[in-house]
Amino acid sequence: MAKLNKLDPGPFVEVHPEDAAGLGIADGDSVEVASRRGRAVLPAVVTDRVLPGSCFAPFHWNDLFGEYLSVNAVTSDAVDPLSFQPELKVCAVSLSKVSTPVSVQAPGTSPARTPAVEPTAVRPAAAACALSVSRPAASAAAVFGLEPAPPPVLSERERRYLVGFLAGIPAGAPGVPVLPPDAPFSPDHALWVNGTLAGMYSRTEAGTGAAIRADGAPRRPAGRRVVVLWASQTGNAEEVAAATADRIAAGGHTASLVAMDEADPAALPSDADLLLITSTFGDGDAPDNGTGFWDGLAGLDAGRLTGRRYAVLALGDSSYDDFCGHGRRLDHRMDELGAVRLAPRTDCEPDYEPQADAWLDQVLVALTEAEPGAGGGAAGPQETLRPVSAAVPLALAVPAAPARPSPPAAAAPRRSGRPAAVTARLVGNRLLSRAGSGKEVRRFTFDTRDSETPFVYEAGDALGVRPLNSPELVAEWLALTGLAADARVRLNGVGEVGLGEALLRHLDITRITPALLRFTADRSRDPRELRKLLRPDNKGELAKWSWGRQAVDVAAEFGVRAGAQEWAEVLGRLQPRLYSISSSPLTDPHLVSLTVSVVRYENLAGRPRQGVCSPFLADAGPGTEVPVHVQRSPHFRPPADPATPMVMVGPGTGIAPFVGFLEERRARGHRAPNWLFFGEQRRATDFYYEEELTALLADGSLERLDTAFSRDQRAKVYVQDRMREHGSQLWSWLRDGAHFYVCGDASRMARDVDQALRDIAVVHGGLGETEAAAYVKQLAADKRYVRDVY
Repeated sequence: MAKLNKLDPGPFVEVHPEDAAGLGIADGDSVEVASRRGRAVLPAVVTDRVLPGSCFAPFHWNDLFGEYLSVNAVTSDAVDPLSFQPELKVCAVSLSKVSTPVSVQAPGTSPARTPAVEPTAVRPAAAACALSVSRPAASAAAVFGLEPAPPPVLSERERRYLVGFLAGIPAGAPGVPVLPPDAPFSPDHALWVNGTLAGMYSRTEAGTGAAIRADGAPRRPAGRRVVVLWASQTGNAEEVAAATADRIAAGGHTASLVAMDEADPAALPSDADLLLITSTFGDGDAPDNGTGFWDGLAGLDAGRLTGRRYAVLALGDSSYDDFCGHGRRLDHRMDELGAVRLAPRTDCEPDYEPQADAWLDQVLVALTEAEPGAGGGAAGPQETLRPVSAAVPLALAVPAAPARPSPPAAAAPRRSGRPAAVTARLVGNRLLSRAGSGKEVRRFTFDTRDSETPFVYEAGDALGVRPLNSPELVAEWLALTGLAADARVRLNGVGEVGLGEALLRHLDITRITPALLRFTADRSRDPRELRKLLRPDNKGELAKWSWGRQAVDVAAEFGVRAGAQEWAEVLGRLQPRLYSISSSPLTDPHLVSLTVSVVRYENLAGRPRQGVCSPFLADAGPGTEVPVHVQRSPHFRPPADPATPMVMVGPGTGIAPFVGFLEERRARGHRAPNWLFFGEQRRATDFYYEEELTALLADGSLERLDTAFSRDQRAKVYVQDRMREHGSQLWSWLRDGAHFYVCGDASRMARDVDQALRDIAVVHGGLGETEAAAYVKQLAADKRYVRDVY
């Protein structure tokens, strides 16, 4: 790398002469390189060293040469597993000539704001970005007789600490950041980091010689510095966190957005306020990308965060036993460590926007206080903010880069709260389960080519489907309540509509929620049973009682009488249903498929009941228009390296994403071996995609297929049992660098598979139980063990 930096240590993008001519680009012109992930603006180098249709840009760290000059923002965050440096990456980009000249500065000099740029032409291209780490200008080093040298290769622990440390450094603040003495760095690595930070931040003001204002008072940064930490299993918490950082910055504060798996709690900046936004996974556990942060918090000494200001936003669903359990534990642990609440914790239901917005309003008010004890902004230790409405919606669009501070007056207009929906036509409805099965499992296929909005997805993403409630159930609700379909009700974000329309399109009329049970108890002649079920220590009994019932059954059983607006306020909002995508866009970019188990059953009185979305799709006619949106899952992708083996565990409908994974690898010509574990009840009736899997075995796209049909023999056999049976081979695949994927039920299957993986490490890897647990945790940290579980 030292030799490469002698050639050209600065940022650039190489473009073939044919492409340059088509785009009107000459040497030195500013070129915007943009992808779905972000953008960079780089000076052009016109050369035939790259092929037509391709461009080349070297990597540089942290916009060291200036703003928008880091191509890292354009590509994925994949790293080489040995050096932890960025690996060679290829991604689809667009190139545009822009009028604003690129200002390349020597690392460490004061950054200049880059004005907005306007593209003059756009043309798709593919960018192959090779490793090259930015260096101080060779001329500056030469003054002291020094040769440019590459940065040291940091350990994983050093990297995680440094990510958190850098996230807490605000732009424009006085002083030189220095690693604390107890930072987990080797002496040489700490010396290099501190030297680099000194070069970037050691400055005096022109004409004064000190970082002071004209009136002699110390210069202070505008607003507060805030680190927004997030952990998410499905992407909702990530979207909320990104929108939160955007709004914090628009309020004049310095916001850094950091995933919890990239942060070390011990390295969080002491003068930054912390906002923790998390969902809950399984039975109250942390999401996969939040486990390391939680372990780090658990390992801190009491009082380590004394005086630190923080707030927690927890996303969950009260129909699950441990509602917002991980958010509650984070809040409690931060309190134990001596931190002070900026605002009470908010526990959000699936329709989280109003609650999240009210929480953020409180946080923004508290951020105006200079110190934790000033005024009355800090919440008490046991206070929890309950769902309330808010006047200003929270924008939930993920920004392309961490939010930067701007004056409140310059805040951008708010964007829509949910990912934009496109209209897709239902063109496929294939029954996968066979006659005699106890389940109804279908493959639904949608055609998006007629949508006005471009539809883009990747293998591993989820599809959000926005269903309608059953018209028969709406009629039953109206008959039960005695209310007219045209009775007017007001809904937040919708306005005034008829009750029938609200029940059909906007309200969740199936779920039994604690709010509905409290509403019912308040209007019941004998509320004792309901109040007993609502006790915090009685969640198991509540789950049993709710089994086989829907909301309309509760209203009928207790004879609830209420007005139309009262029902509209107590029933939750109808939410999109997320399903793992079962296809690859490389097969056909306009078609997207799902694998769905259709929910139909009878209630306790023998009356037919069904789910919301699955029967909505199953009973829809061909060509039905359905609003859908893509929920990105950037952590859940097939291996990018064509030589990396892949092991997939997907029982039942958990096979869904792996059909897409196998299509993707076959389309790309990846010849690495692939191994699938599939399980269901009976082979004769429940072997989904049997013909497709047989064909994949025949053409070599699938090297191994192991099945577990639990009810085909007296002793039940599950996928985790098959894993143990083939533990020696599975361990060999893992030693060869295989990526391990799991999709399906979180409550039992995912835990059983995780335990089987640890057992295999013990039996076939010769590890102790503690070492095996650490090995599995490292697989997850290395992004080689990833899960899509629900």
